[in-house]
Amino acid sequence: MTDNEPIRLSTKPPEGADERVTLFYIDEQAYTIPKRPRANIALQYLDRVREEGTEQGAAWLLHNMLGEDAYDALMGYEYLTPEQLSAIVELCQRHTVGKLEPSNRAERRSKG
Repeated sequence: MTDNEPIRLSTKPPEGADERVTLFYIDEQAYTIPKRPRANIALQYLDRVREEGTEQGAAWLLHNMLGEDAYDALMGYEYLTPEQLSAIVELCQRHTVGKLEPSNRAERRSKG
């Protein structure tokens, strides 16, 4: 692709779009998030943080990534500690927004 060539986007889901990874367990039940979070979810999350604040953005992201049933299970888990919740939220944030950060190889190319 040249610098002046437009970027073409497709509405077809990419291969592996439905793959999921485990974020946490309650007893033996695994609760998952997308393995490859969509970049628009990261953008929406960052926009919510900017507009509504960190806590509201984090709640939205967690709900969006987990889905209704898993989010309800987490909310209903009576023994959830603040430390556990913080760790789950941070892991979800890193998994989603961290994918936007350039890889070391790409950074070296742009610098060199």
